[in-house]
Amino acid sequence: RAGWAVVVREQRHLEPPAQRALGRAHRLHVEEWVHALAVARPDLDDAEVRVIVHGVLGLAAPFAARYDSGVDRAGTEELLHAAAMAVLRLSVPERAPGSR
Repeated sequence: RAGWAVVVREQRHLEPPAQRALGRAHRLHVEEWVHALAVARPDLDDAEVRVIVHGVLGLAAPFAARYDSGVDRAGTEELLHAAAMAVLRLSVPERAPGSR
């Protein structure tokens, strides 16, 4: 948690090559999650997978970095886990034929 907080708060102070390397590492991290979810949820198209992955990461990132929820750490982790799993399992509404 402390390491992630430093990255979030201080990345703007890095030299440009280090900022680019951090950006590449982040994109690779996201792509690994996209691949894993695409395998686990073949019912979703690529755009849906990406929206869900970014949603889950966006849900968890503030808590990982610095948020004090007032709930003990174990309780916070349980809440985040339950929320993330609900998002990962959500049913995507049927699309009308020809829509996008």
